Amino acid sequence: MHASVDHLALDEGEITVNKLNEVVSDTSLSLSELLSKVVETITAAVPNIKSRNIMRVICEHAVTGRLEDEALKVADQLSEYDLKDPDTAYVVYSLLLRLSDVCPNAIRRLDSHEWLAHLVDALVSHPVPGRAEQIASQLLCKVCDNRELSLSELEIFNERFVEQLCELIEHTRESEDQNSEYIRTLLTVHDQLAQKYAARAVVSNPVLEVLEKRIDHSKTLTENFILLFNRADDRTQRLKMVSFLDNILQNPPTRNLFYTNDLGVILDVVLRETKNVDADDEMLHQKYIFLIPLLLHLPGADWPPQRKKDVEKLLTGIRDGPFVRQQTRPLLEDPSHIPPTTITHTAPTSLANMVELKEVEVKTEIDVIETPTATLIEETTTTTLEEDDGDSEYEDESDFEAAVVVERSTTVISGGYSDIDDEFDEDEDLEESLLERLQALVDVVPRETRKSVARSVSTFTSGAWGAVQWVGSAAWVVATAAMLVGLPVALELEREQFVFQQEAQMRQQQQQAQQMVQPGLGGIPGTIPGGNQQIPGLPNQQI
Repeated sequence: MHASVDHLALDEGEITVNKLNEVVSDTSLSLSELLSKVVETITAAVPNIKSRNIMRVICEHAVTGRLEDEALKVADQLSEYDLKDPDTAYVVYSLLLRLSDVCPNAIRRLDSHEWLAHLVDALVSHPVPGRAEQIASQLLCKVCDNRELSLSELEIFNERFVEQLCELIEHTRESEDQNSEYIRTLLTVHDQLAQKYAARAVVSNPVLEVLEKRIDHSKTLTENFILLFNRADDRTQRLKMVSFLDNILQNPPTRNLFYTNDLGVILDVVLRETKNVDADDEMLHQKYIFLIPLLLHLPGADWPPQRKKDVEKLLTGIRDGPFVRQQTRPLLEDPSHIPPTTITHTAPTSLANMVELKEVEVKTEIDVIETPTATLIEETTTTTLEEDDGDSEYEDESDFEAAVVVERSTTVISGGYSDIDDEFDEDEDLEESLLERLQALVDVVPRETRKSVARSVSTFTSGAWGAVQWVGSAAWVVATAAMLVGLPVALELEREQFVFQQEAQMRQQQQQAQQMVQPGLGGIPGTIPGGNQQIPGLPNQQI
């Protein structure tokens, strides 16, 4: 029977999608006509659609094309529909929910149409929840997550509304999807109230007041809340859940809302998230840390000593870790966050309202380590006190003996310090080598941290090697360019210098030749001055 119903739903969903494709592709329709036909087509198929997933797919095919491009106008027109019919309300809520996914600004248009009051009224006026109420709760969460509501707007979340919401949670125990949506709505409403009422202690929180009256009638709420708390992966949802637990555990009338076994599960989840949450998310990390002392010091919660030691070990590991934020480290260093296994500490003023303090008798014992210096001091003190110098009975011997004890003890301590210095000198000779220290550091550092450091070193090395290669390539390019440009210039300069030298040599030879042919410079070698000089190759001169 169920198989045939599911098959019918799938067939109806496919038929509806095909019809919607035809409607959306019709360009002759105006926007209002197109939206009206889309709503009519989906509403006609609602009785045969039993699955929320099929409805989601149908809305995804519907909100395309012009409906997606003009999402703001579509939101305004959907706000004008008459929602008295449950099927029509279911379709309109689903389309608005889809619009908020494709266009976040569309959800802001609902404020001008008083959708907040309408959604609250839809949840309050239907004692028997249906599909429309489930989508209305999702849409209410969208509206609240979009902005912080004012005090006047928060008045709509009165005790009547919270009471009805808690009843819806208890009545939908068998439907996991609906129950989860109503719990998320309760957490969203509480988060809005907690943000406003945190600085106004005189104003009561309706969620806490209703839960105070329903301590024995919130079994489904507590059980499914723990399931959601364990599976939560969305940051916004985790912040809401941590804030809810914080207020529940701090408020004395509601701190017994969870059973003792449930508190153990909550503590396990808190410790896991405290260890695994991203250290960069400082707000969420600190909120998880604040929950630990509330759970450990909760009246009536009897935690085994081994459990407390495990918590102390975990917090110490997080505190000494390399990735914890500087603002978060003081919270882990504060003694109030470490379970009091051997000694009770007093919480600081900033956390006094979070941790319930009790007066406990504390006995302090000083264990003195037996060393040669301490033994010698003890023997000297005993010997001095036992000595009797036989002075007058009117003499104040206590002051004198005290002075002697101090003097001898000072001498012994001075000698002891020299012995300790000698021991330190001997220890310096036994210091570990650098390799041994690195090996010990490898054993101490967690495996994930070592991998992270190795990846960082590898990335830095690769980057440095790439930079060196780039610098080498740039140097080679510059050198090659210098050679290509400078070598021809050098050759040209050398050629010009060679030509200049040749010209200078030729000018020098010409000057020498001119000096040889000028008269009065002694004539031709081998002739007699003033005589008849015969130039070779010319006829003799006639006198």
